[in-house]
Amino acid sequence: MLERLKQKRYFKRKLQAVQCAIYDLEFKRFKTLEIREGIRKEYDQLRSRLEILSTQIKAESEPGKMKDTDKDNFGRLEDQKVLLEKDVEKMKNQMAGLDIEVHGSKPVPDLPEGHNGQTQQLDGLRELVSMIREYIKVI
Repeated sequence: MLERLKQKRYFKRKLQAVQCAIYDLEFKRFKTLEIREGIRKEYDQLRSRLEILSTQIKAESEPGKMKDTDKDNFGRLEDQKVLLEKDVEKMKNQMAGLDIEVHGSKPVPDLPEGHNGQTQQLDGLRELVSMIREYIKVI
């Protein structure tokens, strides 16, 4: 009888610990999504600037439009475009990494088992909570 009471108390504390882990993971997921949204906004701004720059380069590169004095400016614009393209690609990769962290990934050759994201971890912890509650009822 005393042993069952100890076991019940143990699993009630374990239930609280799992619930705290859920709170922690929910907070982490919220912050990760918040960071991703900030990156997405910056990504959109960079894409817009890149589009404007590409239009400007296209307009200046039309035959007969460029003067000898504009060649330096044209080269500078092309350099800016290359840098912006690198930044856009970097932002895109950062967003993809954060998406994998939150939502996980399917199995790929590099990761044959895939990657469990925060969403899958939360589902697993919630399932564990229900299992512990059922076990406490049985004790």
